[in-house]
Amino acid sequence: MTKKVVVVHLHYLEVWADLVKSISIIDPDKLFVTTTDINNASKMVLNDFPGAIIYGLDNRGRDIYPLIYLSKLGIFDDESIVWKLHSKRSLHTLRGDKWRNELVGAIASDTKRVEAIISKIENGVASVLGSEKYLTRLSQDNFIEHRDVFESWCTEVGVEIKSKEIDYIAGTIFACDSQVLAQLRDISLESKDFKLETNNLLFTRWFAIKLYTLNYLSRIPTFKRMRNSLDSKTRPATQETYAFEAFFGILAQKFNGTRGITE
Repeated sequence: MTKKVVVVHLHYLEVWADLVKSISIIDPDKLFVTTTDINNASKMVLNDFPGAIIYGLDNRGRDIYPLIYLSKLGIFDDESIVWKLHSKRSLHTLRGDKWRNELVGAIASDTKRVEAIISKIENGVASVLGSEKYLTRLSQDNFIEHRDVFESWCTEVGVEIKSKEIDYIAGTIFACDSQVLAQLRDISLESKDFKLETNNLLFTRWFAIKLYTLNYLSRIPTFKRMRNSLDSKTRPATQETYAFEAFFGILAQKFNGTRGITE
């Protein structure tokens, strides 16, 4: 039987209680947690899952660098199906909790959903599965903006971009074949390549609400553009952080691609 692995980046500890329900539904053989608050997180996590393995890491690249860190430890080298979760709140969107719940619900709403994901990945339907609602196609503008890092990473992991139709899950919460993530082991990115993000939630929340009340939304044609614009203003990050969301789609292209799951 295929081994089930869950990896969680736990930055917002207040979200843990919600994630416990989903992790319990998945019922993983192994649980790995990376966190910015090792002391408090360890008490919470080990109370619910005594066998969990926990690593204390700075919040660099949000959930991206922690995932690269785990890949270099070799945890994705063995054949398994991985549920990649994180305590996404994205306060700048004014709906970050809803976003997280929808992403997680699509891949861990109940045991039937978990079994269906295992079946689809084992039968080659897809290598990455996530919410259909957040299935996104890499635009030409986005590709051009991040071309240099895409080409550099593709060279390092030995991946070719097979087509211009590259799909990925916006929000980076998904289930996947472990061989997709195992490729991260060869990427030369280090902690210093990502900005250190602090938990300055009050300013972030105030800034987002201020822009919203000033009718900022009316000047931007789509919610997605609003999300990206606010994100860059309230939560500064390196190009590597922003580019990686779509790069998961490129990594999946080497195998069976990315597919959306309908609620």
